[in-house]
Amino acid sequence: MTSLHTLFASRRWSMLTGARASRKSHPNTTRLQFEMLEARRLLAVVGQIENNVIVSQGNGNTDAASLKAYLDPTNLGLSVPSFANVGGNSTNGASVVYLGNRWIITAAHVNTDSSVGPVRLGGNLFAVDNSSITILHNPDNSLADLKLVRLTTDPGLPAIDSSMISSSAAVFGSQVVMIGNGLNTGTEHFWSVNKSGPHWVWTDTGSQPPVPGSNDYAGFDIVGGHVIRWGDNRVLNTNVIVQTSADAQNNPEFTEGFTTEFDNLAYTGSPPQPYEAHGSGGDSGGAVFTQVGSQWKLSGIMTAIGDDRQLDSQPAGTELFGEQTLIADLSLYGSQIAAIVSQSSTVAGRKLFYANSVYDGYSGNPATAHDEAIAPDKVALLPGGGESTFANVSGYTNGINGIMVDLTAGGNHSALVANAAADFTFKVSGPFASNSPSTWTTLSGANLPSVLVRNAGSATIGGTLANDRIELLWPNQKVLGTWLEVIVKAGADSGLSANDVFYFGSSPGDTGFGNDPDASFVDATDEISERNHQESDLSLNHTYSVAVSNAYDVNKDDQVDATDQIFTRNFGNTNGELDYISIAGGGPFAPATGDYASAAVASALSIAASSTNSNSGDRVPTWPGSWPPNVVSNMGQSGGMPDQLAQMNYPRDQAILLVTECIDDKANIDQELLDDLSANLRTQWPASQ
Repeated sequence: MTSLHTLFASRRWSMLTGARASRKSHPNTTRLQFEMLEARRLLAVVGQIENNVIVSQGNGNTDAASLKAYLDPTNLGLSVPSFANVGGNSTNGASVVYLGNRWIITAAHVNTDSSVGPVRLGGNLFAVDNSSITILHNPDNSLADLKLVRLTTDPGLPAIDSSMISSSAAVFGSQVVMIGNGLNTGTEHFWSVNKSGPHWVWTDTGSQPPVPGSNDYAGFDIVGGHVIRWGDNRVLNTNVIVQTSADAQNNPEFTEGFTTEFDNLAYTGSPPQPYEAHGSGGDSGGAVFTQVGSQWKLSGIMTAIGDDRQLDSQPAGTELFGEQTLIADLSLYGSQIAAIVSQSSTVAGRKLFYANSVYDGYSGNPATAHDEAIAPDKVALLPGGGESTFANVSGYTNGINGIMVDLTAGGNHSALVANAAADFTFKVSGPFASNSPSTWTTLSGANLPSVLVRNAGSATIGGTLANDRIELLWPNQKVLGTWLEVIVKAGADSGLSANDVFYFGSSPGDTGFGNDPDASFVDATDEISERNHQESDLSLNHTYSVAVSNAYDVNKDDQVDATDQIFTRNFGNTNGELDYISIAGGGPFAPATGDYASAAVASALSIAASSTNSNSGDRVPTWPGSWPPNVVSNMGQSGGMPDQLAQMNYPRDQAILLVTECIDDKANIDQELLDDLSANLRTQWPASQ
């Protein structure tokens, strides 16, 4: 490592030391000037010290083995900084540090606040999701010269988790290890400087003076390509606040942290470390580690270099003894980093859309095409969400052919496309659905949907997406007249900590009118409703959302006309029923809701059988929670069922009542006939059973 110079003189900013200073003003005089570690400049290592003379080591220390040998020469078992976790930005050579969960940290001024080029870690190139860029904030909420950004794929490196990030502020004199993708030290120079004129005049003497004076300086050329290398130093200044960059709106970005000095005893009065390090072109975003107990912890990120003597006209492309590296103190930002890096994805939305309908791409904008076909009146049924309704069912003639799942940051969502077969499970029930999806048919092969991922920040109607949107698309009428179970599996790709399960139903041609409480029916009621509500150009006559959700427009062509009626008539004649379902939140799952009598009979007989003696005083303690809600409501309508159950003291009597009331409700048998049946059953069924 050596020193660093910016490419543009205008990139110099004032540094404030000691107590936190106001962001609105700076003192008239400052002790230190800093320059950003620009894209082409970073950490250069000066080699090992021999008799207080620095010996240049060529490319410096470029492997983890040399770092471990230096830090742990007697094999004491100290943890060694994560050399492999430091990489470079392929666009401009600046540094990045991999933290885990596909997140990297770097300086905010690397590239721009909204862009980071692909990064190289361990010799492999990884794309970044620029929509994930998050600028960190200082304790006073001003913008920091630090940002987090996610890779699109996992680099397979061990994580630097929150326990490995220092929670303590840097301490004066403590040793640090600096790792970055900086340039190399080149030829060593010695200058005699004439300071009498308006600008200093530098003369390269070619040799070191016996006793350097106040007008003598020394340093190195910075040359060669970017290489990951390490070096060490000691903390010089703490509680440093510097404006090191500004965002696209010219809002200042500050580094709050500490500095190290590029030492040489003859020129600075301080002895250097064995592998004295200083920031150089490319080290912006590089890692700085400090030993805490027996563990080396990530304590800082390099952002800029400076010089406490405000050198004038320093030769270009050089790093000089006495200059300092500015390092962001991560103890100030640890909670922000942990909150972002450790977070898991969550499901922010589940939507049904009418793919290939007239609303799909209605405006002609391909970027928002599918968003325009979202059904605003349809919601996913969740396990434990109670009995399904028409709000969970699509009457679209093409069936279920479009579903969206919105995921917050936290997973490798782009990988859901290639790994769809492993990351999703889809099941269909058929029209006579049971409440046990484990018995449904699992889709495979050609029946699986195609998967599209749209990253957060991409266009949507009225703005940009707040979360990653995963779109699932089936061919028309592939999923028709059935319930569909969608399982987004937990894992590294989704980022979910648990499987997300939800359901949509398809009852093509159904307008929602004339349905039973326990099933969707497509019949003459729907056809007549469509005939009575004929209308053209729905989107012109109503708001757009009303037009999309018009229940009579079952083919979603922006018209309610004979085409809708004909489809409804034909489908109703062949297969016009879809049983409503009620999926338990955690199981065990109830019997088929399409046959409530069977469900209730099975439950009732089970209750009765569990009682050894009806005269023992045993009562049914609670209404069985596994019974479908419609059983409760339907039975109540048939004859005050809850009251009758409450008045019956014994399981046998309650079971018989359940059986007869379910038969009544399902078959519309005369109530008196069923009362006789109930009495006979109670007579013939011994009380001891």
